Amino acid sequence: MKNMETVLLVDDDAVSNFLMQELIKEQGLAQKVVSKKTVTDGLHYLTSCSTPPELVLLDLYIEDETAFDFLRLFKELRLDDTQTKIVILSGYLSDEDRKKAKAYPSVVELQIKPLEMEKLATIIAGIQSNK
Repeated sequence: MKNMETVLLVDDDAVSNFLMQELIKEQGLAQKVVSKKTVTDGLHYLTSCSTPPELVLLDLYIEDETAFDFLRLFKELRLDDTQTKIVILSGYLSDEDRKKAKAYPSVVELQIKPLEMEKLATIIAGIQSNK
């Protein structure tokens, strides 16, 4: 499997970001891993980078915001026109969260934290095969 160019992590938990970053690099799943702690910082990165990441791993609850705030702005900024795919991560996912996520075509998965590297590798392979 070819690794991704860039994966963006958006999570306010510094330990989760660090561990995920190290595991993704160790497993060779991405050449570059960027982590941001807020919805605003994540969206700023997306609007300012020259090549958008192929994947965003997005925590459901980020400080006073949610993944759905990120997704709404992602759509308003027309970033959903890019090839960037999004996986929402949370310790708990409700049926309501799953229904809301279906409104956003960029969301390819909702997963329970911690995300296993085997599952992430499968998600990445699926994204790459659909290019």
